Parts: sequence; C-alpha cells; structure tokens
Amino acid sequence: MLWQRVISALFLLPIIGAAVWFGEPWFSIAVAVFVFLGIIEFYRLASIAGWRPFLFLGTLLTLLFVLDAHSDDERTTSLLITGVVVLPLIRCLLYPTKRNALMNWTWTIGGVLYIGWMMSHFVFLRELDEGRDWVFLALLTTFACDTSAYFVGRAFGKHRMAPMVSPGKTWEGAAGGLIGAIVATVAVAIVTELDDVGYHLIIPLGFLIGIFAQLGDLAESTIKRSAEIKEAGSVIPGHGGALDRLDSLIFVIVLVYYWVIWLV
Repeated sequence: MLWQRVISALFLLPIIGAAVWFGEPWFSIAVAVFVFLGIIEFYRLASIAGWRPFLFLGTLLTLLFVLDAHSDDERTTSLLITGVVVLPLIRCLLYPTKRNALMNWTWTIGGVLYIGWMMSHFVFLRELDEGRDWVFLALLTTFACDTSAYFVGRAFGKHRMAPMVSPGKTWEGAAGGLIGAIVATVAVAIVTELDDVGYHLIIPLGFLIGIFAQLGDLAESTIKRSAEIKEAGSVIPGHGGALDRLDSLIFVIVLVYYWVIWLV
C-alpha cells in the first residue's frame, strides 16, 4: 500500500542519510546490515525454487566482501574470490548429496557475488574523494528513477515492457524513470557541486543510471520469477524485502563507482 511505502521511506531515509553523511564506521555497518538481509532473502528464494545453497558459508563470505572493501591490498580480494569458488566446493565434498550439488554450489556463489561483491562498491565509492556526494547522487537518483517509473507507469502505462518477468512494468513507466533519473542526477550534482566535472559527464551518467536501475529491478524480478513469488521478503512494510529495495541500487552503485574512477 502507498501509505506504507511512504512511512517506511520516511523512517529509513534519515537513517541511511546519516550513515552516508557521517561515514565510518556507521556507513559500513549500514551496508553490512542490508547485505546480510539481502543474502538471507536471496538464499530463501533459492530454497523456494527447490535448491539448497549453503546458507552459513555463503552469508559469511558475503559479509567478508564488506570488510575486504577497506583493505588496500588487492591480494586479499583475489584470495576472497578464490575462497568463494573453492570453499563451497569443499562443502559439497564434505557433505555430498546425490543430486543438485552443482546447482547448490552455483546458487551459493551467485548470491555471494551478486550481493557481497556488488554491494561492496558502496564502500569503495564512499572512500573516494567526494565519495559522500557520489553516494548521495547514486542513492537519490535511483530513488527518483524508481519513483518516477512507478507513478508514470500507474498513470500512463499501457504497453508492457517485460510481461514474462514483471507484468507491471511498462514502457511508459520506463521512460518516466529514465527522465526522472536524468533530472535527479543534474539536480543532485548542482546541489553537491559535482557538476564541476562537467555536464558532458553528469547527463550521460543520469541516462545510464535510468537504464541500469531498471535493469537491476528486472534482474531481481527474474530471480523471483524462478521462485514464483512476488516479493523477496517483508522486512520493509510496503516495499517488500531488503532485496526488493536493493535490486536497482546493486547495478547503479557499480556503474557510478567505475564511472567516477575511469572518467571523473
């Protein structure tokens, strides 16, 4: 219900904003909480779909990515990624099953990389110069994209975009989300003075955020479709699960991080 979405947003946004503003250790704690909730919900989806990912091992490895994001030694990341591949395989050897071992291993690794590795880019981005402002830009622009797509889709949506994955998504809503993302990116850049980098970088970034945010949403919808459920959880009233709120951000935060370090 709309009123539940609004109340949840009014409660969570100040907490998230404070974590971003004040930085460490609060920011990493906030990221770790959402990472933990997200991976639990991801493995729940896998279980509903009939697989048995390794919950404890996968959750531990996922959280380690948040910790590893603070390391200046690239070797620790390489070691962690190696562990993500090898340790679940060892788990399969120690507790062999007659069937589904390959899929259980795959779902375990998929969850760790999808939630842990991707979300660790929040920490990477926050630690850059002007990282606080870039994180705010990523968050607020994604929220603007989702909100614009939702209301434009409800008001004008007629042509379904991906009926097999997310029947409620329309091309009209997607266009509204794209425009909302561009406008929000420019607005946040002006307020934070990130527009100093030039609008030739800011406007294309807003365009890409509008695309990647909606791709992230559809990607998570595809995972949920395999489990034949509508929402990943119910931890956030009116919004579903944590994974339902992270879906767009997971793609966007990676985009913004590499956009900044490669082009800005």
